[in-house]
Amino acid sequence: MKWHMTPFFSLLCSVLLLLSCENSFKSEYSSNANLENSEENIKIVESIKINEAPKHSKTPSEAITHQFEVIFEDGSTQLPTENDIISETIIGNQGILTIHSPEGKDRYASFLYHMEDEWILDAILRVSAIGDVVFKEKEGLYLPMEEFNFLKIKVEVNSQNQELWVFVDPENIITITTLDRFNFVENSETQKVRLSNENEAYISKDDYENYFLYYYDIEKIIIIAGNIKEREELINIANSLPSVTDPAFPATTK
Repeated sequence: MKWHMTPFFSLLCSVLLLLSCENSFKSEYSSNANLENSEENIKIVESIKINEAPKHSKTPSEAITHQFEVIFEDGSTQLPTENDIISETIIGNQGILTIHSPEGKDRYASFLYHMEDEWILDAILRVSAIGDVVFKEKEGLYLPMEEFNFLKIKVEVNSQNQELWVFVDPENIITITTLDRFNFVENSETQKVRLSNENEAYISKDDYENYFLYYYDIEKIIIIAGNIKEREELINIANSLPSVTDPAFPATTK
């Protein structure tokens, strides 16, 4: 199966929800076999518990170190630390976060947040960079990996549509997010670039020295982020994307 044809799905049963009703979110889980198991002698994950974040959390990365609690079969638990944070993209009141998951080696998690009076968790993708299921065909999308795993999620938050695609291998994690267009104040350090289709795009850096890029397409804002250290790599990804109206987005139908 081509990765762009992989259906959206929701597996909430592995996540114990402890958030209040207004903080409800959607979670998805890698389809790779044995995400919690490998040939290595590692602890086996029993469940994931989502705690409420401290009210004073200033960023998604600060919130997640209190929220995403991994519970192992031996009864031990582990939360992410600041060293587990990979990238954090904040645009207006929207946040996209990626981490090395405490679940084990080559395990990642990506999160969508939005800010009201506090940072509210909207969606989680847990994905493994290793396993029986890998993709090789990039389907027109520029990716800095030869083989990768992939997962996607679609949520609606306050009548706003959000979609997140995550591509991972043991060295890279790339996220592509589409949001309904909204107004916000741009970071003063944001730089404009011109894409190959003549659209303007905006590049900035997060606090973890990763570049991220966003641009507008019709009524959507498209955000590319992850552990991307080179501007040109980011621009190449953006140039490879079709119109957001393409049913195969972010793949191409050609």
